[in-house]
Amino acid sequence: MDVAAPAAGSCGSWCSDFEDGWDTYVERPGRNLMSDLAFGRRRPLRYAGVVIPGGRAPEVIRTDPDVARIMRHFDEHDLPIGTLCHGPQVTAALGLLEGRRSTAFPPLAPDIEQAGGTFEDAPCVVDRNMVSSRGWGDTGRVLPGLPGRAVRRLRAVSGPDPLLDYPLG
Repeated sequence: MDVAAPAAGSCGSWCSDFEDGWDTYVERPGRNLMSDLAFGRRRPLRYAGVVIPGGRAPEVIRTDPDVARIMRHFDEHDLPIGTLCHGPQVTAALGLLEGRRSTAFPPLAPDIEQAGGTFEDAPCVVDRNMVSSRGWGDTGRVLPGLPGRAVRRLRAVSGPDPLLDYPLG
């Protein structure tokens, strides 16, 4: 697994949380993480799936032409696409939700519907190759299914692969 971002190197993150007395979530500085490579250097053929995290990143990366190239590759090849929380801002902006079901942070329901999708307020929604969740509280229901989906899809496309079929642990 690699972490991609607009540029390789250290990336700051934000933690969204809920506090009494607030009508919406609050944001606090989160952890710094290292991006292994920039979107422009990412070759989608090397990967079995992609996960778009939530938070502020989708708002920014949805207009990146390399993100569009990467996401269209995964969708056109029916490879797993995971979106968490605000992640569907990317799939909506790229027109990938037309005729599909998705969940997200609930205030994004209009974004999904304006993109031609159907919003479902559920912990996890699976529609063909897309798996979505409402937020960090639901990731335990989404993330475990993505690796298995990716391996099954690759086997269906390319047949047995010694690297995929190697037992782990």
